[in-house]
Amino acid sequence: MRILIAEDEDATALILTRVLERRGHVVVRAVDGQSAFELVRDAGAFDAIVTDWMMPRMDGIEFIRKARKELQDLPPIVVVTALASDQARNLVLEAGADDYLAKPVQPSELVQCLDSCVARHSQSPIELAGASDQLQAGNSVVGIPLVALVAGAGGPVALQRIFRTMDRAHESAFVVVQHGPNWMLETFAHKLQSQCSLKVNIAARGVLLEPGQVYIAPGDQHTVVAGNGRELGFVEAGHLNFLRPSGDILLRSLLPRATCSAAVVLTGMGCDGALGLSLLARAGAFAVVQDPLTAEVGSMPRIALSQTAAANVIELPDIATELDAWVGKVRAALHSAASANDVSIGGKHG
Repeated sequence: MRILIAEDEDATALILTRVLERRGHVVVRAVDGQSAFELVRDAGAFDAIVTDWMMPRMDGIEFIRKARKELQDLPPIVVVTALASDQARNLVLEAGADDYLAKPVQPSELVQCLDSCVARHSQSPIELAGASDQLQAGNSVVGIPLVALVAGAGGPVALQRIFRTMDRAHESAFVVVQHGPNWMLETFAHKLQSQCSLKVNIAARGVLLEPGQVYIAPGDQHTVVAGNGRELGFVEAGHLNFLRPSGDILLRSLLPRATCSAAVVLTGMGCDGALGLSLLARAGAFAVVQDPLTAEVGSMPRIALSQTAAANVIELPDIATELDAWVGKVRAALHSAASANDVSIGGKHG
């Protein structure tokens, strides 16, 4: 692999370079974020980027934000920094980094992190065992609309915008798979709670889905919708798409209540959510993909579109409006179904 290292300290840069070159990689060094940006823009063809945070001219966070905004088809970006607080880690991931390592970094830790990021970046959708068997079960009517959202790098900002701007959010329940460790998800839940009027929770087993509630899948557990589409649960399984929780596993669990469900794949690296979105769209769900050309990290939306011709491609500022319209349609359909059922029962016993 050809790897770019953005690091202003000579000693640290030398250590990182030696670790990676011993693995057979070609290493190019930049001494600050501005130089790194220019190398990626002009030279390109890097398989991964490792960047420090605190650097002269342009720091690592500024570099990531500028690169995500102005450049296309970026490789995985890993931040290696001495800033190790939860707040610092959260800022790094919100800026659009794909992973984070705190100094001092063990050589094996760096290699494993890069290998995992590159593998996720280049993977194709993985078939889900038994998924096609559930396609016939997409017509059950469940009492409330449910929106499932899957996001990776850049997801916290995208999700905050959607929940801040939806007008009919209180009429639907939401389940979110945001890739990241547990500490990051808990921090994100608190931040989202401060920015919207919905109740934001970390998902728990057996919790009944209620309108006006956001349930965020906890780190390292696959969250599903169970109980005939009315409650949350967890499934014991290994990593899928190098991830746990996996958006694909969540989306597959919605198949029995597909016609009352919406699935949204947002910014992120890799292919998580692509297969689940495809299955749900075929079963009658409302499938939404963030426009990959305007997503902070376009690979998840791009791969989802390659699997789902029926998906609605929507730019981030318009996703809330489209979800509002869908919620209105589902609520009207549920009301009509309930009224017809009342009439039927009345006619039978009248």
